[in-house]
Amino acid sequence: MGTASWIRARRTLPREWDAIVIGAGVGGLVAASLLAKRGQQRVLVLERHYVAGGLTQTFTRRRFHFEVGVHYVGDVGHARAPLRRLLADATDDALAWSPLPRVFDRIRFEDAEVEIAAGAEALREAYLRFAPTERVAIDRYLEDLWACAREGPGYLLAPPAYRARSPFRRWSDVTTAEHLDALGLSPRLAALATTHFGNYGALPDVSSFAAHAMATAHYFSGASFPVGGGAAITDALTDAITRRGGVVAIRAPVEAVRREGARATGVRLEDGTELDAPLVISAVGARLTYDTLLDDDAPEVGAMREAVRAIGPSAAHTALYLGLSESAETLGLSGENRWLSTPTPLRDGARLEAWIAGAVGPAGLFVSCPSANDPTFAARHPGRATVVASVLQPYAPYDGWSESGHHRRPEDYEATKARLCGDVLAKTRALLPEIEGAIEHVEMSSPLTTRAFTGHPSGETCGLLHSPARFRSAIGPRTPLEGLFLAGQDAWLCGVGGAAFGGLACTSLALKRDLFRAVLFG
Repeated sequence: MGTASWIRARRTLPREWDAIVIGAGVGGLVAASLLAKRGQQRVLVLERHYVAGGLTQTFTRRRFHFEVGVHYVGDVGHARAPLRRLLADATDDALAWSPLPRVFDRIRFEDAEVEIAAGAEALREAYLRFAPTERVAIDRYLEDLWACAREGPGYLLAPPAYRARSPFRRWSDVTTAEHLDALGLSPRLAALATTHFGNYGALPDVSSFAAHAMATAHYFSGASFPVGGGAAITDALTDAITRRGGVVAIRAPVEAVRREGARATGVRLEDGTELDAPLVISAVGARLTYDTLLDDDAPEVGAMREAVRAIGPSAAHTALYLGLSESAETLGLSGENRWLSTPTPLRDGARLEAWIAGAVGPAGLFVSCPSANDPTFAARHPGRATVVASVLQPYAPYDGWSESGHHRRPEDYEATKARLCGDVLAKTRALLPEIEGAIEHVEMSSPLTTRAFTGHPSGETCGLLHSPARFRSAIGPRTPLEGLFLAGQDAWLCGVGGAAFGGLACTSLALKRDLFRAVLFG
């Protein structure tokens, strides 16, 4: 069914619902599906964009079909993997997964080429080949990585009062860079180990080690890609919701959460339409929720708003989309990710801004080939392939252009974007020489593109900054208002998995039931 399950908000919507979900990203859709399935609730999902899916959405240019935010997913490689079980439950087992090659990450670091394969032991062996004299530090690092990742879910589920005294804070209260230094990793090995900092949207000197550990361990069992692409996740979740009487409405921007005292009672759309529900779930991020949807000075909201502002957003990014005139098979693209990693001194916020200004090169690069990882792509788009290259970026240099409209940006913005596009394209060609001579379409997004299509104020793709302050805060699926909960990345962690588990955590609290046990171990 897919898009046939969506309706436009201009069609008359019933006023009363059991639950209303704001935002149709993975977190909101998982929450809505679980409410419908496990709570037998009639759910309305409201999405501001003209497509559902959040960062799982796709788009088409000429003959080419591109993924926006789904590149590779961990924790779905076998039937009992937690994320796979969760998404199977929320979609009525409608999703299929295709594994990436065993060596799913290939990293170029200075003069070395490092292969990362599935399995914790394979990761250890890769590090030992790269830094054979650092065996003790490597073993300490991997032991802490695994222990932190194992205890992370319990910490995220715990009430704020417990978090304050949790031993988990020995990992979450330090930055990634600080903890790796304390473990004795050399700067060179630490730089390699944090190549994937873009996966959690924060440089190692500001990210919490807990975020690094959980994001890295997510791929210990390998990586996979959804059969049918990111849109298949959206379609499967949407269909599960509508089968149970729910509705997913697009072009339905919410202006505010309505409330009576300290209780949420529904929402008001931007056109003035008021809808009632005893349960409201916001899946548009903590910043939009507390700054925009709850735009009053009530004491119960103000303290949380200040906490959210103090943490701030994760980084934004630039993405280069390449349409290729031959298939992935013809070009010899096997589907592993390619990374350009840089030494630690070349990674800091000032350098990222300097790259935008044209003074230096990017602090790293991630290149994926979704068309090589989706077994249905060749049949749906014969004789074509796509590549996506991403670079972490700060939003601040773009703020001066933020008032310009999408597709109506000023000349200096277009000139800056063209220069960055050329830079990323050159480095992508160097990492992926197989594509030379086959590039037919080139397009680049910026943080302003993400802002325009997601509504995230700073173009962030990973929600709030994954800093020690975030892990110390009370921000999560609970809110100060009765009947209002958060789903998505800010209710858990970043990525498809983080957003999905944010939906599960939110629904468990809303229904006052242990859905973790029911869904993951039932």
